[in-house]
Parts: sequence; C-alpha cells; structure tokens
Amino acid sequence: MASVGGLDESLDFWDEDKDPPPNHSDNCPFSPTYSDMECGSNYTVNAATDARQEHVAPARRVLSTLYPGMPWSPTILCDDAALGTNGDGQGPCTGTSMSAPLVSGLAGILRSINPLVLPGEGVLDPPYHGIRSVMIQSSMLPTFPDTWDPRLGYGTIRADSAVAAMLGHSDGKAMKNRLTPLFSFYGAAAKDWAHTTVPQAALAFMINQAGSYQPQGALTPGYPSFPYQYPTPPPPSPRASAYVLTTEFKVDASHPALVPLYWLDRSRPWPAGCTPGVPGCNGGNRDFLLLTSAAQVQTASNAGYDYRGLQGYVYQSCTPEPACIPRGAERLWLKCKTADDDCAVFLERDRGSFEAQGYTSAWPTGSSMVLGYAYPNVDSDGDGLIDGFEYLLGTDPNQVDSDRDGVHDGVEYPQAGVPLSDPCSAGRCRLDHLFDDGFESPLPAEKPASFKRKP
Repeated sequence: MASVGGLDESLDFWDEDKDPPPNHSDNCPFSPTYSDMECGSNYTVNAATDARQEHVAPARRVLSTLYPGMPWSPTILCDDAALGTNGDGQGPCTGTSMSAPLVSGLAGILRSINPLVLPGEGVLDPPYHGIRSVMIQSSMLPTFPDTWDPRLGYGTIRADSAVAAMLGHSDGKAMKNRLTPLFSFYGAAAKDWAHTTVPQAALAFMINQAGSYQPQGALTPGYPSFPYQYPTPPPPSPRASAYVLTTEFKVDASHPALVPLYWLDRSRPWPAGCTPGVPGCNGGNRDFLLLTSAAQVQTASNAGYDYRGLQGYVYQSCTPEPACIPRGAERLWLKCKTADDDCAVFLERDRGSFEAQGYTSAWPTGSSMVLGYAYPNVDSDGDGLIDGFEYLLGTDPNQVDSDRDGVHDGVEYPQAGVPLSDPCSAGRCRLDHLFDDGFESPLPAEKPASFKRKP
C-alpha cells in the first residue's frame, strides 16, 4: 500500500488554504470542523512516526467518467455538467480518490510487464527492487536534488521511465518485451486444465479445494516459489510448460504480430442439464480457456463464459511455417475434450499426449485450434532464463554469463525481478554479431567485472 497525495491544475501541491487565517479551510485537510471538505491533499505531518507520502498526481478537477447526468457532489467539484455536455458521462472530479488511481494504474502496467515482481518497499534504495521502488526511482521533485518531501513525497512519476526500468536493456538497447511463465494446473474434481500468468490467480487455484487444482509441467527457472507468508507452509512449486510475452510490442521486426490471450471461464453441471449430487453428474465442473480474438470472446460470452482479463500475448499464426515462426518458439494449441466439457492449452511438443487423452476438438466449432506461437520451458544453461527469453535478449542460451562480465545473465536480468544491468553489455554477446567478420575474428578484450544494482 502506497500513500498518494494530490496536485492542482497547475501541478502545485493541492491546498485550498493558501490565504492567511482566518479562512474557512484553515488546517485543511485536517480540520475537525471541515473534515468532509475536499479542500486539499493529505500529507505526512510527522515524518518520524507517520506513513510517508510516496507520490503525488493530479487530484483537482480531473476529467473522469461519471454517471451520466449525475451531479455527484458539486461541493467537491464532481459533476457531469461542469465540463462538456451534461449527460455525456464525463466531467471533472476532485480528491485524492482521483490521484491514487493514476498511480495504481501505473503500478498495474508495471505489474503486467512482469507479473512475478513483488510490490517491494516504499523506500529509495531497498534491498529488493519491486514495483514501488521502480516508481520511486522514476520520480523527481521540483526541488532537486532533494529526494523526499512531506507534501510531495518522492515527487511525480515519469511513467515512461518506470516502464523502461521494468523492461531493462540488452546490448545497449531498450527492451520492448519479455517472457513470463504460463502457469499450468489440472483440477481433478473440476476436470479442467487451467492456465494463468498471474501468481495470485495461481494461488487461488490451489486454495480452491473444490476444484482440486494442482500445478502441472516443469518447474519454472528463476521463480522457485509463489509468494507466501511465513510461518504458513509454502504452496506447491510453480510449474509451466509454456512461456508467453507480456507486452504487445515485437522485439524483432521480422517476427509475426502479437495477439492477446483473453482469459475466460465457465461453471456448469456436466453432463449439461444434470442435477448435482446425482451419480454421474459433476456439479463442480469448470472450464478455463484462452482465446485470441474479440469475436471469439463474444461467442464464448454468449455460451456462458465470463471474461476475466488478459494473460499476456503470443505470436499470431503465420505462413509459411516453420520459417516464419520466431526462433525457439512453437505452436500453442487450444483443443477440447467434449466428454469432460474442457479445453486445454498446450505446446506442439505436448500435442500427442493431449490428443491421446481426448483433446481433439475445436472451440468455437470450426475455428483454428492454433492460438499462435509461444516458447517452451527449456533452460539449457541453467541460468534462470529459458532459451526463448535469451533469444529475445540476444544472450547465449548455452552460456550462463554471455557478456563475460562476471555476472550471470539471470542475475543481471532476473526472471522474477527488476533488471539490474545489461546482460549483453558492450555488444559482447549478441548472437548475430559474434562472427560477423568470420570465425577468426576475436571478441573485444576482457574487461573487469562490474555489478551495480539498478532499479
């Protein structure tokens, strides 16, 4: 949880009490007389004992969606009719309830880039870099070089800098994408294969005793455990067969376009129309599935599925195969077993096994059963980054320290953490440059290893 204060329209600290006393809003927003007034931002009164203000964002007269035609609270400048056309559902609103969602929205974007990164601590240089420290280190105060202020916290966040910090660099170039595990589960009671990229959703599957979901596939390199609170016993280890991309941007212009993985689920007794509790009726039947088009999502919604959100991206199908498939990737299938009312997602290498279990049908009927292309869970050098991730970074999947700077690739660019440094520094490891001038050309001379923690 982070404390977020507010700015006014001039991007100054929001404070209606700028006149000398007496004034109707003296001591706002802490006045007991006017405690319900939206007349200024909260801030840290006592830095020694109070929670620290972390950030500020616009809070006064922020354009927002509102109930059409609703004068929500004109006294706090929150009214559909105040700007534009009354009834259009858009108008200004005021309060730190407007600034806080701006910061939490950015936190959500950072989390979508790497769902495995924890929130971290709200301090300038923590031992573990998480989402909060990325936002802090991407902030600046107008009173630079000051780093913190009781009213402004660490300042306003440069969203582009925060995103760049989460994606990191390789070979001196800003990365546009990264890979994350598509955690895999099978629920014996629900008779359902389910997949998610979100650790919290994965934990929910395992907590759901009714479905009897358990992790399936290979252990995930660089991510040995889901979050848990000691002394609670740790949950089963994360497992995944496939890795997917986390943003919509291609790393290589020659790659196919990326398409989103829409996540949906449906619960209904099976066989259809049966009565739960009657022998042969599975009252706990459930089906999670992934789709890649809005039209398919609409079809699924019409069939009783609920939309749950995005689970990353895959390369869309291309021709001619296999030449058009990105290096290291392979087909990702969606096939269904009508006898169990279940659909499963799996890679080409696992297709024979799933088809032998009865997963042979398309859903929706007549649609392509190939979702696109994803990467298999293979880490040849054991550095915590799967081979497909190393292809995107330009590092060597058979060398733990591709740029030979003394720090392993998976430490410089961790699977479950914020990138700390360039794993391919000074162009010393990019696969397509190593032998540009022939096998006889030497690499640049060795340089002393250096390792500096970065956000």
